[in-house]
Amino acid sequence: MTLALKYAIGWCIIVLTLLGGPPAEGQVLINEIMADPDSDWNGNGIPNFRDDEWVEVINQGPGTVELSLYFLRDITGETNHLQLNGQLEPGQVAVFFGSQAVEWQQANSVPVSGLSLNNSGDTIELITREGEEFVVQDTLVYLDHEAEDERSSGLDPETGQWMLFDGLNPYEGTQIPLGTGCFPSPGEANSCAPQVPVQNATLDEVKSLYRKL
Repeated sequence: MTLALKYAIGWCIIVLTLLGGPPAEGQVLINEIMADPDSDWNGNGIPNFRDDEWVEVINQGPGTVELSLYFLRDITGETNHLQLNGQLEPGQVAVFFGSQAVEWQQANSVPVSGLSLNNSGDTIELITREGEEFVVQDTLVYLDHEAEDERSSGLDPETGQWMLFDGLNPYEGTQIPLGTGCFPSPGEANSCAPQVPVQNATLDEVKSLYRKL
């Protein structure tokens, strides 16, 4: 390979990065969501139905991902609700709260709605910017029973199916995903192994095990 060709390839990579092309070697997916919080999940001391909503993403690819290339939105319009930030190593997860979406929206002079997760069911899109276009990388459709108070839905890493984390608000119906009795786990790997309590704990103590500021 000639020196001139090496420089040309290098400049192409730089230009693609500046245009917001998606990272090679990364596979970022929506991993878990909570649409109807009823307590202080973002840890600021103030429970809020909008600010304490959250979406967790996971990097299932072999390379580190620059999350600023990714955005979250629902399908009610073309306005993005949040530009993600930070880097995500392979296998890691990152949680983004409604309060962060509010701050981003205020800073970018767009309508302030938080993550805008509808409590009767909704569709969430994870998108990247490629030049002047936005491309959908992952989509999650969740139902009404998944968005009841303090329930989250998460991707089962073993089966690739979605499961309901309803340990804080049990679901006894028959819609899929069925209730599991497991707890929401923002910032942690999704798992739903049977758990045997070794001591009594309050609801706030249980949730504090998973809260990520």
